[in-house]
Amino acid sequence: MERHMGQPEEKRAGRKILSVVVPMYQAEAYIARCLDSFLIREPEALSRVEILVIDDGGTDGAAAIAETYAKRYPDTYRVFHKENGGHGSGINFGIAYAEGTYFKVVDADDWVDTDAFGRLVRELERLEKGDADTDVVYTGFRWVSDNGQTGGRMGILGRRKTRRASMPRGQKARRPLLSERLWAGYAVASGKRGAGHTVVPGRRQAIRFPMPGRHAESGEPFKGVVYGRTYSFDKVADRIYMKMHHMTIRTEILKKHRIRLDEHCYYVDMEFITFPVPYVNTICFLDESVYRYRIGVDGQSVAIKSMQKNEENYDRVIRSLLEFYARQGAQIPCSEAKKRYIASIIARMAAGKAKILLSYPEPAGRAREWRTFDERMKAEYPEVYQANRNPALTVLRVTGYRTLGLLSFGVRRFY
Repeated sequence: MERHMGQPEEKRAGRKILSVVVPMYQAEAYIARCLDSFLIREPEALSRVEILVIDDGGTDGAAAIAETYAKRYPDTYRVFHKENGGHGSGINFGIAYAEGTYFKVVDADDWVDTDAFGRLVRELERLEKGDADTDVVYTGFRWVSDNGQTGGRMGILGRRKTRRASMPRGQKARRPLLSERLWAGYAVASGKRGAGHTVVPGRRQAIRFPMPGRHAESGEPFKGVVYGRTYSFDKVADRIYMKMHHMTIRTEILKKHRIRLDEHCYYVDMEFITFPVPYVNTICFLDESVYRYRIGVDGQSVAIKSMQKNEENYDRVIRSLLEFYARQGAQIPCSEAKKRYIASIIARMAAGKAKILLSYPEPAGRAREWRTFDERMKAEYPEVYQANRNPALTVLRVTGYRTLGLLSFGVRRFY
């Protein structure tokens, strides 16, 4: 059964510029910080935002906390209660009820920088008044571990700056092995799934964040970007990689093209960043780090143990994306630049599948399964196969999989 709390549509003030959907399940410990972070100081700007909290059948106190915001700020916060359907179900629900010109997803255990969020809202208002019909607005994000350590801004290909937490005096950090460094700096899937740092229980050591990539030092989405300018998506597609946390997208694209994600499934954020791509014509980049992305919570879906446990879900999303890719051009109008961009996203997920294989102590037992998948990819989806940028997967292929044991050792040490 579905029900919701908040001001009825006909009584809520003003047309909304931005709908923020917060899928929520068992988030009692985090939801207040998340919802607090949207409280922009300027009442006029706040009135142009709607926060849709989608309670996905949780049984803790998170829904009651969210409802206090809907009572206090009825023009801004709305709380919907629905049966459990997973993260994708919450986003689908949000798309159906969103009324804002633009749409953004913020997970219930994450939050936004309030000041940067306010500047994003003002920029969306500027874009709405201007001549440019901007489909996507790209902003930066930072991750924050549960111990309070803050990571660098995300740059091209999802790579981050190397930063270290403080260490006991006189103690040196262990230098990563080559097999570890091959995986460092390459973010496989979007989302807080897969905390990119190494913490070995029982050791006093540095927190290791992924090593820098080619353009990560500046934190720019691509070299030479002009912030505030609206670009043709096709002209920058080969130079960017956009995660869910980067993306604020025109709501009309999601509604008009009936974008729907798989339900009862992990890793669907990869569908969310992929399915709208054929319909995105323009993109604007802002020099703002809006999203704060929490890592280090037990059970996150790309923590390596969770990836092993949820491998069937991971494969399900890969199949979904490959089927979507196969429809481009024939059934869905799509430019070559956008097809290459979609291929690069799927290639990242394929690298993640290789990481799962290599994370097992004895990967040789599953090598045939991986080779079958990889050879099928090469034969049926050569563009996706060739889009790989993961150095470890490249080494695995070039050596005919003879480096399986070495790379497995490195992956298990790194993660």
